[in-house]
Amino acid sequence: MSQRGNKNFFDPLLERFYRPHRSLLFSLIDLLDIRSTTQDTSLIDAFNFAFANRLKNREWLPGDLDLSFANQQWQRLIKGPDKGESTLHRRFLEVCIFSCLANELKSGDVYVPHSQDYADTRERLLPWSECEKLLVAYCERLGFKLTAKGFSHDLSEQLEKLAREVDRTYPENGQLHINEKGEFALRGGLESQ
Repeated sequence: MSQRGNKNFFDPLLERFYRPHRSLLFSLIDLLDIRSTTQDTSLIDAFNFAFANRLKNREWLPGDLDLSFANQQWQRLIKGPDKGESTLHRRFLEVCIFSCLANELKSGDVYVPHSQDYADTRERLLPWSECEKLLVAYCERLGFKLTAKGFSHDLSEQLEKLAREVDRTYPENGQLHINEKGEFALRGGLESQ
């Protein structure tokens, strides 16, 4: 569904959630042979442009892209102020591209050739009748009671014990920190990408 004219345009807020997974998304899409179901390749061309510029840290990139795949609100955020040279806001462009790719993969406007050849993992799950045969050994291995009530109690106790341990060791944890808003964040690693 198009968001043209939608006053509640929240997509730019995705950037905050996108940032920690940026390199992974680029790697994934680069591995996939994504194709358009029509002759319009503007989204794929935009991805190729963003991929070619993924290592640049500057906020604005020189370039002029066909942004017809994006709604007007995205286009206003992406296109730079006209100073004689066309520029594109790198971060908004990337978030827009990945959002549009996700939507177009769902709608079938872009596709990955032969992706239908891969099995649906849900079809490979064991039926419940097979799981029941393994239940006794599973509970014994975990040290849990075999009844539903006992299993639930044992699992709850184990989780509470783990939570107490995490709370107790938090002050010594150099990787996890809670910011001023009460949100958890990891230091280093993906946060810095």
